[in-house]
Amino acid sequence: MKYIKNNTLSNKTWVGAVISAGSYYGIEIGEEIDWANDSELLSDIGSGDALVAEDSSGTTDITDVNSAINFLKNSLPAEINQGPFATKTILVGGVRKSLFKRVHGTSATITAGQTGNIDFTIPYTACKFTGANIFGVDLEDTLNFKIMDTATNAYSGAPTSPLPNYYPSIQINQFGFDVEMPAGGVYENTSNYDADLYPGMIVRCEYTNNGASDKYISMNLWLHEVKG
Repeated sequence: MKYIKNNTLSNKTWVGAVISAGSYYGIEIGEEIDWANDSELLSDIGSGDALVAEDSSGTTDITDVNSAINFLKNSLPAEINQGPFATKTILVGGVRKSLFKRVHGTSATITAGQTGNIDFTIPYTACKFTGANIFGVDLEDTLNFKIMDTATNAYSGAPTSPLPNYYPSIQINQFGFDVEMPAGGVYENTSNYDADLYPGMIVRCEYTNNGASDKYISMNLWLHEVKG
């Protein structure tokens, strides 16, 4: 595993993860490509604000910039060279894994003129997210589609208190931004590439009901469990 150290005196955010001053972040399987190609992180490695390390002991920090970037970019996971997603298998750390489609539904009643959350908590050790259906939508309504951390911020490492600056389940990614809903009651969106999700992460549809009456909004998620 590769680690990123925040080598400053304040919190830093890279690839959606908030890392406390002086703390390390372990790059999970499936995240390596995003971290190795994040321009802000690479710039901060160059300035010394971020360090790359082999572990979080404090004894393996790579202080030479070229060596640090080479280590970060080398030995990227085999997913880079994997076959089409439809082959139903992928390589993770050199190990062949199988994919199993899992469709999950959830719902919430959104009050007229208000914004409400429709949440689903990931139950799998690892899975891929490729799309969703939203039912009950109306023209002029909008939504944001977000990925939230666990209740303990296990992935971002962000503190959970004190409020309001710190809180549980901090946002770590976002796929939809003020997306305008169509007429007809159904909105669907898919991606040509998959997103990696891990246990306890929350998929959140933040729905704004701009109508005059309450609405029952339901969501189906298209997940693909990764199993060895």
